[in-house]
Amino acid sequence: MGDSMGCSVRWQWWWWLQALSLLSLSALFSTVHCQQYFLTEPEDAQVLAGGTVLLKCKVGDKAGMLQWVKDGFALGEERIGPGFPRYTLTGDRAANEYNLQIADANLRDDAEFQCQVGPPSPIGSHAARVTILLPPDDPTIEGYNSGVGIPVTPSEGLQLTCRCNNGKPAASLTWYRNGEEVTEGVSYSTEPTGTEKRENAVNVLQLQPTDDDNGARYECRASHATLDATKNVFVTLSVQYPPGEPVITGFETQPVKKVGDLLQLTCTSEGGNPLADLIWYKNDQRIDSSYHTVGNQALNELIHTVVASDNNAEFSCQASNGVTSTPLKTSITLTVKFPPTEVTISGYEQGLKAGDAATLVCTSANSNPAAVLTWWTGGRQLGSPQTSASAVTAVPEGGFVTQQNLTIDISANDNKVIYTCQAVNEDLPGASAVTTNIRLDVQYPPDEPYISGYEEGTIVRAGRLQRMTCIAAGGNPEASLVWLKNGQVLSADSNSITYSISGNIASSELSIIAEASDNNAVYSCNASNPATSQPLSATKVLTVQFPPERVTITTNPPVLKAGEQGTLSCTSSSSNPASVVTWYRDGKVQSGTVEGRVPAENGGFSTTNALTIQLTSGEDGTVFSCRATNQLLSESVNDAITLDVNFAPEFPVSESTPIVNATEGKDAVINSTASANPATVDYRWFRDGVELTGVRQRRQADGSRYIIVGGALIIKNVTRNDRGNYVCQASNDLGSTDRTLFLNVQYPAEIADITDHRIVDIGGSAQFFCTGVGNPTPTNFVTWAREGANASRLIRSYSDLTATLSINDITKDDKGDYKCVANNGIPPAAVQTSRLLVRFAPELDKSPLLSRVAAGEGDTANLVCKAEGFPDVQFSWFKGSELLNTSGNRLQSTVRMKSWYQREGILIIHNVSASQDYSTYRCQVTNSLGTDTFNVRLDGRSKPDMPTSVTLVKKEDTSVTLSWTPGFDGGVQQSFQIRYNKQGRQGFVYVDVTPPNATTYTVTGLDPNTAYEFAVTSINSLGESDYLPLDDPVLTSESSGIAGPAAGGISREVIIGVAVAGALCLLLNIILIVFLVRWWRRRRKARREAAKKDEDAATLETVDLPNGVLHLNDLSPDNYGDIIKNHSPKRPLDPYEDEHGEPYSDFDLQEALDKGNYYHPDPTLYRQDEPYNYERYRDDGQPGVHWDPFGKPPPQRSSPALGPIYPDSAYASNYSDYPPEQDYPPRPTYPPTFDDINPGAIEQDARATPRLVDDDGTINTYGLDYGGGAPSSRGSHTSRGSYDKNPYGSQAPNNRNYDHYDQRGHLV
Repeated sequence: MGDSMGCSVRWQWWWWLQALSLLSLSALFSTVHCQQYFLTEPEDAQVLAGGTVLLKCKVGDKAGMLQWVKDGFALGEERIGPGFPRYTLTGDRAANEYNLQIADANLRDDAEFQCQVGPPSPIGSHAARVTILLPPDDPTIEGYNSGVGIPVTPSEGLQLTCRCNNGKPAASLTWYRNGEEVTEGVSYSTEPTGTEKRENAVNVLQLQPTDDDNGARYECRASHATLDATKNVFVTLSVQYPPGEPVITGFETQPVKKVGDLLQLTCTSEGGNPLADLIWYKNDQRIDSSYHTVGNQALNELIHTVVASDNNAEFSCQASNGVTSTPLKTSITLTVKFPPTEVTISGYEQGLKAGDAATLVCTSANSNPAAVLTWWTGGRQLGSPQTSASAVTAVPEGGFVTQQNLTIDISANDNKVIYTCQAVNEDLPGASAVTTNIRLDVQYPPDEPYISGYEEGTIVRAGRLQRMTCIAAGGNPEASLVWLKNGQVLSADSNSITYSISGNIASSELSIIAEASDNNAVYSCNASNPATSQPLSATKVLTVQFPPERVTITTNPPVLKAGEQGTLSCTSSSSNPASVVTWYRDGKVQSGTVEGRVPAENGGFSTTNALTIQLTSGEDGTVFSCRATNQLLSESVNDAITLDVNFAPEFPVSESTPIVNATEGKDAVINSTASANPATVDYRWFRDGVELTGVRQRRQADGSRYIIVGGALIIKNVTRNDRGNYVCQASNDLGSTDRTLFLNVQYPAEIADITDHRIVDIGGSAQFFCTGVGNPTPTNFVTWAREGANASRLIRSYSDLTATLSINDITKDDKGDYKCVANNGIPPAAVQTSRLLVRFAPELDKSPLLSRVAAGEGDTANLVCKAEGFPDVQFSWFKGSELLNTSGNRLQSTVRMKSWYQREGILIIHNVSASQDYSTYRCQVTNSLGTDTFNVRLDGRSKPDMPTSVTLVKKEDTSVTLSWTPGFDGGVQQSFQIRYNKQGRQGFVYVDVTPPNATTYTVTGLDPNTAYEFAVTSINSLGESDYLPLDDPVLTSESSGIAGPAAGGISREVIIGVAVAGALCLLLNIILIVFLVRWWRRRRKARREAAKKDEDAATLETVDLPNGVLHLNDLSPDNYGDIIKNHSPKRPLDPYEDEHGEPYSDFDLQEALDKGNYYHPDPTLYRQDEPYNYERYRDDGQPGVHWDPFGKPPPQRSSPALGPIYPDSAYASNYSDYPPEQDYPPRPTYPPTFDDINPGAIEQDARATPRLVDDDGTINTYGLDYGGGAPSSRGSHTSRGSYDKNPYGSQAPNNRNYDHYDQRGHLV
């Protein structure tokens, strides 16, 4: 406890002294205080985010309270406050150790911490900085990806910036060159990020690259306390400098080549960064850029086949890279010798004419040296003075071009003469000479042309074909022939012109269809070729007769008006000879005046005929036609004019004012469109001298009811006040016209007055009046009617818009509403009623259905009493002679008003008690005219009564519709069932009526033309009534089959063949049936024997029946029917046996049904709307198929007691009698007796089968219907009331209905 400072008393002892002083109640206390001090003080610490940091603090001679302070905030004395769950104090408190441990450190812990001790002598440690370390991002070099090369030049400076962001603290960055640290030109700095106290580190390196820096690696390394190793990023410098001069090898000084030689030149350039791009040029045109590099050299080899254009060409190689400002260049110049490739002759292209002097020019292609030229003709060389001196010219393509002229005086004999020019390079002995030839074409004119095919003066009829042929002989080239009409060239494209040459004779045929313009026309044929200075010509003048092409009709004056006189003039076009002009109207010739014939175009004549008419509005639209005929040619032209006669508007003429009918409430349209020309008519409408303002063109004004559309006035939503005369005024530029029309507004009939109700006594009289108004008001448009009334008792009359109804000797049946109908044909008809109130004494509805009410204990019963009477009746209820107080809580009464004379009084009995309320109640109704009473019996719920009547509604070939009146339902919702059978047959078919409350039903699936007997029963949950039969059997209609085709067209042979085939089929079927019957009888005998053995081995079971004990082992195929008959409480169950006493097999089942010897014991198993659907179980316990007994035999089923059933069925392998073993409830300690459940071992059901009592009390049958339960055991019921062991073992049904088969396997 002590230390080297020798403090004799410790602070700890103070607590002991305090305790002693309290025990001794003494105030004695002596304290010696030493100066407290720090043995251990906290130090700065760094920790990764999420790590743990420990700040140590140990105090010597501790006297005061100790606390840690974070950035000046006290964390708690001797403990850590609740706001710092990650802070804990650790260490040996006895040794005054108060270490602060911070777990899961984060940026909130990045602070200064101090350990402090309080009075009496406060002290504080030096501050310790806790730094939370956050790793930085990876370093990057701005602008460059790591590992890339940076191209630089010595003349340029380079700045590399390395950045490492988001470190805490900032990362340390260092530059290295080829692995050695760089200390010069570097600048390191940090910059805050503004988030989480992170910092970005930046180190900038300034470089002045030299050639030595080429390939140098500059690397930036980032280090940080959070990193296990540095992170690096680097770039490599590529210092660029120019290449060496290019050098060309592979040639001699001033090389001389021949065309076709192979020129191989190599260009080399050394050094440079990057290495040089080497490119070959020819005369400064790039020709090869495919260079390659080897070491520090770049090479480009040029392989070139020498051509003529290479002569004096400069081949240069240029070297450059990114440093060179201009490419470095080395060049050579080639000299190439080559012969001319061709020689050409010019000067004859324009054609040579006899008498001319021609100069032919021979020109060689370029050649080095220049080529020598010579002229030849007819195998001889031509020389001076015909040939000139050669002229040699240097050409840019290289070499020289040589040119020499040959002068010739042209004559006709020079035509087709051949001249040859030859060129040769004499410095190239092996080179071949080149030559070219020309053939002279000397031109000369043809002979004069002539025209055949037409002689002048001959008459040609218009429309006929005329051919003319022009012929010109001789000439070089052959003459071109051109046809002209009146000096205008005829195009071969638009005219039928054919041109042909035969030898040196040219001919051209012109084919024309003569027309008016050909009359006096001059047709010329011009012959020419390049040797003619003027065309040679021949001409013909034609004479053509033609009809007029058209007629022109004019009017005078130009605008025709009604009431004026007009003249129609018809002028024909030119005709040769002159035509005759005629006017027509409606096919009739009109008398006009011929105003003369005058010369017209194409040498013909024009004729004019004028027709004068008096104009009326009726002439407007009249068609006048004009015809001009050339009588010599019998050809005519026609035209017509439709007169456009202007007139003022005109309305249709009528003897009286037109009437327009409209219906009130709809839009009225008064159409008064006038005819006029011009057709633009302005319409104005007036009523009583006042103009009706409306909106035109189907646009309606604000609030305006009038719309004017053309000559129609539309009145929106017309009313009867709009009835009257309307004047339409139509006007155009020629005047105006008025027309009056009458608007007759029709509106539905209304009842203006009607008699109110009448109150009369029986035997009195009453009269009703009803007055109608409307437009129109036809006779008898007001009538009286009453539905269902005897028309002979209603006396009706009509006069002056009023219908009168009289009723005499009034009876009670005359009471009710009488309807007055006013109908004038404009819907809707007006209908009002008057009521005839007949005073009569009360009368109660004493229907049997109202006389009985059923309710259970505790239920509420409603006893209804329906009464008629007027004045209103009053209800009273009696039980016996006691007037019931119906104002209490348990007995209440209310009255419902059904009509003015019908009331329902209801007695409500709450919480019905059998002993207190089951009784007869009397309902009494009274008014001023009398009293009536009716008894209502209240009982408990019971089965329903039988329907009261059954009637036939409709019958068809396969259906019958029945209707019935329900009886009392016993107080429970009842439904109905129909039973029917064929007349004279035993056994019934049962049909449940759907919906349950229906009282009309259609039975379907019947046979046509068959008599059926029908009966109806009522069913509720408490039982069912007896059947009420229909009085007479119902014979269904004949089947409406469709007749087949007539046999009249079938041959006798076909009929005989069909008959023979049918007979054979019948014989085969008989044989097959006999075989099957015998086979089935053998099967049946074997099955009975097997069943007998099983029955002998079965455990004896007995059931107490009302008339004896039934021993189940006594059942056999022979006595089954008799036993069931003898034990049936109501009616026998017909056995499954034929008339010979043989049980029916499943093969015979349909036959049994047809014979009527089949009785179905349970109506729920055979329903019209639910055909047989018996769900079976497979051996695996899952539901199987459904079996229709009228189709296939049932699957095999076996019973320990009854033995196998249908053992040979094709379905036997997949089915068993019960599903797999189930867990069933335990058997009760003793079985309930039959009497505890229901009197008699068989249910008191007219259609029940023998049913046994299961261990759980469920009534069961041989059909094994366990209902909702399953027996725990089953055995024989003995006289001592005990049960033997379960003969069925554990295979018991669960919630399934198996009441489908009797002991012999027949469906019941």
